[in-house]
Amino acid sequence: MTPETNRSTTSLTPRSLTPTSRTPGLTWLRGDLHNHCEKPELFKEHLAGGVERLDFAALTNHAQKPVFFTQHEMIERGRQRYPDFPLFFGLEWNAAGGRHANVVFPHSSEEAAHAYALSRAHDRHVEGSDPDITRALQQLSQIDPAPVLFFNHPEPGDWSTQVLDQYLDPRHSVRIAIGLEAVHGHQAQPRGVRFDHDQYPGCAVGGLADHVYEKGLPLALLANSDFHVHKQAKEYDYPLGVFNHTRVGVAAAGSPDSNDILDAIRAGRTCACQGHWLDLIDFSISASGSPGSALIGDTWSCGAASRLTISLQATEALQSVDLIGRLSVEDTTSVVRQFGPQPVGPTNLIFEVPPAASGHLRLRVISRSHERPAPGQTAAKAFFTSAILLNSLTV
Repeated sequence: MTPETNRSTTSLTPRSLTPTSRTPGLTWLRGDLHNHCEKPELFKEHLAGGVERLDFAALTNHAQKPVFFTQHEMIERGRQRYPDFPLFFGLEWNAAGGRHANVVFPHSSEEAAHAYALSRAHDRHVEGSDPDITRALQQLSQIDPAPVLFFNHPEPGDWSTQVLDQYLDPRHSVRIAIGLEAVHGHQAQPRGVRFDHDQYPGCAVGGLADHVYEKGLPLALLANSDFHVHKQAKEYDYPLGVFNHTRVGVAAAGSPDSNDILDAIRAGRTCACQGHWLDLIDFSISASGSPGSALIGDTWSCGAASRLTISLQATEALQSVDLIGRLSVEDTTSVVRQFGPQPVGPTNLIFEVPPAASGHLRLRVISRSHERPAPGQTAAKAFFTSAILLNSLTV
């Protein structure tokens, strides 16, 4: 019988945040939602340092392995040791239709039971299971509040637009699939850096993410470590929070809690970050004389000409700042504006959005330096925002 892991929703004061980690209306929290510990005696080491570098994390062991079915014990120990650190119960699912997807559950006394039930019923590598997309999503949709699902390390061949469409089918009663890893994990290892940012399906122009945005749906772009602490002695990889991490924008008012984090991810209010060299100060659309503005994850609907404001604070010189998306549903996604290299320090940019714009806009920033934390690889470092959707009132 699975012990209860009942825990009240955790409220947190962002310990690692600097003033530049706030944008108007949002506080950015750093997290890692894809990592593994298959030796319970190493779980203290697994979290060590990560709780200082991050504001939240999920433990997501492989759903077919025996150690997964004792994960609730590790989660409970971690929550007892770090009561102010939101630690989510998750799993890496051998998913129907693709390779791997992560499912992260809201905190509750039934979180472990829900996760184990999904594995036994619908994991491709569990004997006797039924790896069916519709039935798996129906099972998850019965959970209230619903968990979130995102597609993992979508290297070529792992996920297709046709399969993503099945997960995103509007006939599902609840939208469970809400995110995608924009970049690969294992960034301290050769296998993690072998993919170019221009070609990796998770972040490439016109790739999987843009396919979802072209459907008019928000999507959370994520970056996670995929750290395996039990393999660290054989081959070094970056621990939690050292390099790959996701930033989640939650409402700035009050103290955000674990439910606020999942709500922001559902809304697509995220950035996928490789390193800690850039802070997003502003990425929003507004129009003169029109109330309000659209932030990352929002849909901007306005019949007038509008202005996208981009404000960055960099501790390294920037090789490129590119705006990706489309301004008409008749177009394919492309780089709509190249702002070129930018210096260390603040960068403030403006892009005029035409009144009939309908599509989406997201940001890609590449650092000039290829230096990464040692020991590790020498390779480009990227920062991606999720998109603002554009819905013209004139179409």
